[in-house]
Amino acid sequence: STPSNWAETQRKAFKKGLLIKEQIAQLGSIGFDFDPYDSAWKGSYQDLVDFKNLNGHLMVPPKSKLGGWMHKVRGYFRNGKLSQLQLSKLVNLGFNFDILGSIWDRNFHDLTTFKAEHGHLIVPFETSLGMWRHTQMRSYRQGTLSHDHIDKLEALGFIFTLKKAA
Repeated sequence: STPSNWAETQRKAFKKGLLIKEQIAQLGSIGFDFDPYDSAWKGSYQDLVDFKNLNGHLMVPPKSKLGGWMHKVRGYFRNGKLSQLQLSKLVNLGFNFDILGSIWDRNFHDLTTFKAEHGHLIVPFETSLGMWRHTQMRSYRQGTLSHDHIDKLEALGFIFTLKKAA
């Protein structure tokens, strides 16, 4: 039996309530980690808190270790695998579970600002906002744009089809 097998056996016994107080105390006295997943989660969560305290936001670089952890957390959220406590902590910290929705909302806000400044929605294609506008038109044609997004864009005066010149 390897040490890792032994440790896993102790964790399973602990979770099932099969260890007596003395065994739990002995394991605790040597720093035994009864739930390494929870310990790792708490460590990464604390790293996220520290990042926010240092930077004033949670826009962690996606390719960093912490960014990778945030990506995993979003997957756990989508699959209902976060505990209520974990979910509550993340919500209270201001964690964004819907990155794509936030990006859409930011671009929509930018398009609204563009219209207010220019009086129209003809955004130069060479700009990121222009490319986003084109993507909305393509998504509409492909039937992949949500009804909510269609309604918001139409209310702004967005036209989804380009008329061909005669």
